Order: sequence, then structure tokens, then C-alpha cells
Amino acid sequence: MQGFQFGVPTEIRFGRGSVSGIAGAMASFQVDHWLIVTDETLVSLGIVNQVLDGVEPDRYVVYPKVRPNPETGNIRDGVTALKAAGCTGVLAIGGGSAMDTAKAIAYMANQSGEIEDYLDGRGSDKRALEGEILPVLAVPTTAGTGSEVSLYAVITDEKTRIKDSLSESRIYPKIAWIDPDLMDGLPAHITAFTGMDALGHALEAILSTIENPMADFYAIEAMKRIFKNLPLAVERDQLARDEMAFAAMLAGAAMSHCGAALPHGLGCPLSGHLDLPHGLTVGILQIPMLKISKPAIGKKAEWIASELKLEGDDPVEVLIAAIDSLEKSIEFPSKLEATIKEETLAAMVEDAMIHGCTGLNPKALSKEEVTAIYRAL
Repeated sequence: MQGFQFGVPTEIRFGRGSVSGIAGAMASFQVDHWLIVTDETLVSLGIVNQVLDGVEPDRYVVYPKVRPNPETGNIRDGVTALKAAGCTGVLAIGGGSAMDTAKAIAYMANQSGEIEDYLDGRGSDKRALEGEILPVLAVPTTAGTGSEVSLYAVITDEKTRIKDSLSESRIYPKIAWIDPDLMDGLPAHITAFTGMDALGHALEAILSTIENPMADFYAIEAMKRIFKNLPLAVERDQLARDEMAFAAMLAGAAMSHCGAALPHGLGCPLSGHLDLPHGLTVGILQIPMLKISKPAIGKKAEWIASELKLEGDDPVEVLIAAIDSLEKSIEFPSKLEATIKEETLAAMVEDAMIHGCTGLNPKALSKEEVTAIYRAL
């Protein structure tokens, strides 16, 4: 077996009711004031108060301005709010956008440059960190991104519309409370979108050109649970919700070590330029990835099909059929309803070609192939 490195430095506290211990955990950090990064919906639904039950009100300030597909300007505003309130720790309550926003605020709190200077897409021009990253705690309210156990904060550059990322080992949340009680009220379409995002993380981690047997172990276990439980979770089955929360965490940890592939490489430009839900774009691109990458993934597809107990002579085709069947069972869109202008399409293709995940796809992609995939959506 080849050598590998694997680690999830985040302390995971999993289970229904687990978030009830958050007050004591927050008190154990040398943080006088916490910035609570969340959105208005979770505040209005009472979920933020539920999470913070037992935490002294003078210990935190709620920053409820998270938006889907957070942008660089949102992070600047968050850092301003953090400094104005004198906060030295950040707690995310919400889905992937809340956790990405929180991690980015914590990352930028003590840096002297602009956030654009530190984005991974800058390559060799990426600016080195000058100051410490503030401690981050995470309470996910969806089962999808796995951002609670990843070293990435995905942020859209508001000027270029390129969906980029901050990455750094110190950006991992210190503690993540994965409490399915907070996910029971999710609408069916959000459950479907976030669930397909989790499936993408697992599938892409396995197919990525970065090889890691431990990550494969996490990813295939996530895939088994997603295929079995996502349709039930969409129907609000509580046990299935538990399983999906666990699967999303496994898949997020796998992707954090292996990166992703075509669905994220092409999905990020889609959501960045068209402001579409991330899970929608990742989900709708999984079958195109399998089709175009078929010549390069035979052995891996055979292993996946065997582990998932999928029967058929062609492992890639049976995996495509299984994903198609899953998507139909959860009423996942088969086509995008958005209209893509030619100039936007051209910009998306350019962005996709330089995206790190596109470079990790098992089959190298040409501009013509990327363009054709986008047009077929």
C-alpha cells in the first residue's frame, strides 16, 4: 500500500442534543467575546438561540449577514464587525456558506492585506499570512459541505466572479457540533442539494488524481450511506438525517485531503457567475464527469461499484445509472433553468480551466470539452 498522510484536527461532537454542551466548550477558550456568524433565517427560526442556550449574552455578538456563495466584500464587512465588537473568536451556525464566511473572517482578522491577496487562485503571488488565525467553532445546520472538517473557506471574488478559496491547516474549526436536531426542519430541495454536494465530495475524492487510501475509506463509507439514506432524509426520516449528517462529515474530511474534480472545477464558475446553489451545480455535473472521464476511471469505478454492490458489466455505466436513479428519487433537477449568455459562458470556461479541481480530474479537459459540458446543461 502506498504511503499517505491523514488527519482531522477538528474535535467532532456528534449526536442529537450534542450542541447543548456548547456553553462550557466556549468558556474553555481564552476568548472574551465571540462573533456568531449566521443568517437571518436561522435567527428568525430560533435556531441561533437554541444553539446559544446557556451562553451568557454579553459573551457574544450575532452577525446575521451570511449570504449564499459569500463574496470578498462580505468577508471585509464581517472583519469590520468583528473588530468593532472586540471579538477574538468566531462561531459559525449554518450551512457551508456560514462556515466558509466564519473561517474567512477568522483568517483575515489579523492580516494587513486585502482578502484577494490571500486567495489560492493567486498561485505563486498568494500573500503569506502575517498574523494568527482566530479560533473557529462550527455548528452545521445542513448535511452537505463538510466544511466543519475542512481546511478551506470558499469565497467568490466580487470583481472577477471567480469562486476561489482560502486554505490553511489552521483554518480547521477547533470543535464541530454535528447535531441532527438542527437539521430536521430542512426543506426537501435543500436536503437534496446539500446531499448531492456530499456525494460529490465523496465521489470526487476517490476519482481525484490525489491518491489517499484513508480518504478513500472515508469517501466510500459516505457514498454507501448517502445512496441509502438521502431519499429518506428528503422525506424527513430522522434516522436518515442522522446518517446523512455523518456521511457529509466523512465526505468533507475525504475531500479536504484529496481535493475534488470536474463537478467542483466546473461547478464553482457556475455558482460564482450565476449565483446558483452550490449543491445544485455539483450534483448536476457528476454524471458528465463520469461520462467524459470514463477511459481514465475503470479500476476505480469497478471498486466503487463493488463496494456499493452495483451489478452490471460496465462499472462506469452502472454508477451513472445509480446516480441518475438517486437524483430522480429526490426530484433533483436534470437540467439547469438558468440562461447562460455567451460572454458569461466564455468567462466560466476560462475560470474552469484554471480551477484547481479541474486540474485534479482523472481525465484532462480541453476548453472545447468544458464548453460542451456547459452547453449541455
